[in-house]
Order: sequence, then C-alpha cells, then structure tokens
Amino acid sequence: GLLYRYYHHNSLNGTSEIAGTGSLQKIGFVSNFTVSPRVQNDKYAFIYEGFINIPTTGNYRFSTETNEGSRMWVNNQLVVNNDGIHVCTKITSTTINLTAGWYPVRVEYFENGGAECFTVRWIVPG
Repeated sequence: GLLYRYYHHNSLNGTSEIAGTGSLQKIGFVSNFTVSPRVQNDKYAFIYEGFINIPTTGNYRFSTETNEGSRMWVNNQLVVNNDGIHVCTKITSTTINLTAGWYPVRVEYFENGGAECFTVRWIVPG
C-alpha cells in the first residue's frame, strides 16, 4: 500500500508548492496510485509514499502521465520530472538498473482544473 496526503489549494505552478501552499485535508492508505480519495474534482493534490518490490535485477523505466504536474522518486532519486502546468503528458525515465529488493517510492501530483489525467507506470526488464 501507499501512504497518501491529500491537499486542497487555490492554484499551483509546481509540485514543490503542494505541502507549503496547499491545505492538508486528510491522510490515509491506498493500494495503488489513485485519486479516488479526493472530495473535489479541481484544485487538489496528492503526495504518495511507499515501497516498490523489484522482483528481478535488471533495467527498469518509470513514467507518469498527468495533466498538471507530477514528479516521481525511486530510491530517493528523482526519476520522472513531469512538473508544471500542461495538458495530459507522459514522461518516461531513462533506464535505471536496480537489483532485486524493496525501494522507497514517492509521487507528487497536483490538479488545478479542467481535464484530469493521472497514471503511474513502470516497465520491467524484457
């Protein structure tokens, strides 16, 4: 599962503004990256933290597809920077070699208004 922090805000320009500008509404757990805990359709943000189990040593890639901004860290390294105000855009990381094991993962995402798009993916070796 993932620990999430859910925020409301007036308008954001980047994910770094979520915790400082947003108003924390609730904290909870979800089984995957989802916006289902939200209570409004616009002007919200999430910060997710948890762990990813890498079952096999190899080269992995990670991506976020969002409108408005998102950033993703794996093993405390920024791997996807899809930040800023934009239409639904997919950004994929470069190849990252990981050994089998558990790694911390963090995703920050915000929505200002209009269309909504939020997907987090990882591509396994092969």
